[in-house]
Amino acid sequence: MSENNEGTKLTNVIRDLCIDNLDKEAIWEKVAEDYNSRDDLSIWDDLSPVARNHHLQTHIREKLLKQGKTPCNTEELVNLYTYMYMLMHIDAFNVAKCKTDNYTFNSIYKVNHEEVLLVDFGCGSGTIPLALAEGNKSEEGFNINYLGIDIQPRMLNLAKNFLESSLFSESLNVTIDEDIIRADNNIEPKKIIFVFSYLFSQPGVNKDLVKFVERIKSIMKSYATAEEFYFMYINIDYKGEIYKEGEKNKQAWTEFLKLLRSKNMVSGSLGDYIKKLDYSFRKFNNLDGNNIDKFGGTRPVYTKIFRLY
Repeated sequence: MSENNEGTKLTNVIRDLCIDNLDKEAIWEKVAEDYNSRDDLSIWDDLSPVARNHHLQTHIREKLLKQGKTPCNTEELVNLYTYMYMLMHIDAFNVAKCKTDNYTFNSIYKVNHEEVLLVDFGCGSGTIPLALAEGNKSEEGFNINYLGIDIQPRMLNLAKNFLESSLFSESLNVTIDEDIIRADNNIEPKKIIFVFSYLFSQPGVNKDLVKFVERIKSIMKSYATAEEFYFMYINIDYKGEIYKEGEKNKQAWTEFLKLLRSKNMVSGSLGDYIKKLDYSFRKFNNLDGNNIDKFGGTRPVYTKIFRLY
């Protein structure tokens, strides 16, 4: 683990809009209560601050968020998820966007990015726009053309707060309508990139595969000015959720590709191979939001980007 680092503009915004709103006293009380309920451990009051913080992080990740599988249907869970996973997913995206095969996100997006609409399925609190805003070198806020989709209203509320922060252009018109958040820069898109980031491993995602395809087709038809369409997969593995259908085990990602092929939405030469990359990532070191560490090891991220028709 590296030495502690002070915050950046990005991490300060996450701290101000998310971490500062956590009920930290209640969280610490629950961690201590959970620890003291185990007979095989020493007394909580005897632990060092470092040991206590380790148990805090473990409690949030495993007990409260269930390794990211807990539905974030309260403001507190949304804030905890963002605290625990946002920097990790941003750093995964920053690797994935420049190292995919055939196409790269950067090659599609960087030139005239204002004319590229990002459609972010399972957008959560806004990982993709935050990652792009962090890389913005202009003194002006990032001018993004963005449409995020999520079933959790409180996730969309936090994403809206981020998109209206100093990281983004003041001229953006940010609105929420049902399960959609739109950051409209008033530029008609010439390209659309559909991003599915860490969505295919979510429990029950197999039930929505057909809906995903139909929604992609609907959005493609809705933007008459768009001439090119792309799909980007980012996930912790190359399979997605494994589920049973009858006696057979099926993989959500494989079944989704079959659906795209059945609708003639991808090239006939598109293979199933997904590139594996390793990345290191930042994390908030404690609940004050001011102390950021680099995780000592690496994690895998699988990514693929291809044309849609």
